[in-house]
Amino acid sequence: MDRGISDMKGQHRHRRRTGITFALALPASHSGRRLECESTYVAMATPADSSPAPHVLVVPCPAQGHMLALLDLTGLLASRGLRLTVVATPATAPQLAPLLSAQPDGAVRALTPPFSSHHALPAGVESAKHLPPALIVAFADLRGPLLSWARERADGPDRVVAVLSDFFCGWTQPLAAELGVPRVVFSPDAVCGTAVLQSLFRRMPRREDERDDDSPIALPDLPGAPAFPWRQMSALYRTGRSGRATTSPRARWRGR
Repeated sequence: MDRGISDMKGQHRHRRRTGITFALALPASHSGRRLECESTYVAMATPADSSPAPHVLVVPCPAQGHMLALLDLTGLLASRGLRLTVVATPATAPQLAPLLSAQPDGAVRALTPPFSSHHALPAGVESAKHLPPALIVAFADLRGPLLSWARERADGPDRVVAVLSDFFCGWTQPLAAELGVPRVVFSPDAVCGTAVLQSLFRRMPRREDERDDDSPIALPDLPGAPAFPWRQMSALYRTGRSGRATTSPRARWRGR
C-alpha cells in the first residue's frame, strides 16, 4: 500500500494549501434524492503545478468497530498528502468530528447522503448498532447516488482516483469498476482469518468425503500450508460450496 500511496501523492508533498468553504447540492440521482456535502475544500498548489492532490472516496461500514478503524487509516492517508471524502449516514457522521477537526486544512471531507428508506429498516435506523444485518443490505442502495456524485467530478479537481471501502461493502467493487478506478479493501479482522477466506474463495476446495465434517481442507497457498477440518470453515463458504443459497440478511451478516 505504501507504494500506491507514494504513487498517488507524487509531487503534491510540498504544495501550498489554500482553504475555502463550500456547499454542494447535486442533481437528483436515479432514486430521486440529492447528495449534499458541506465542508472545506483544499486547493493545493505550487507555482509550477496547480493540480490538486489525489482524491479518494472512503466508504466505511456503518458499524463502530469497523468505522473507527477505517477512520484512523483515513487520517494516516491524509497525513501522506491525499484528499479523502468519507461517506457517512446521519447517525454515524458525528464519529467523523475528531478526524475532521484534526485536519484543519480540509484534507478530509464528510459526505452524508440522505439515507435510503428500505423495507427491512425501521425509520431512523442508520447505524449497525441498531440493526446490523438489514442495514448492510440497505447501505448498498448508495451505489447509484455515489456513482452519480463521482461522475459529476470526473473531469474536475475532485476526480475520484480510488475507492477505499470496508470488506462488508462489496457493492463498492462494481462502483469502482464503473468509475474505472481501483478499489482497495479494508478489513479490520485478523490477518489469518482474512487470508483463510481469500484462499478458500479463490481456490474453492471441496472436502473429499461430503459426509465427513472432519474432512481436512488444505490451504497450500498460506505460510506453513495449514489444514483445517471442514466444520471449521466459514459457514458462508460451506453453504455456498454445497449449493445451498444463503439469502437471509442476518445470515449473510453473521456468516451463517
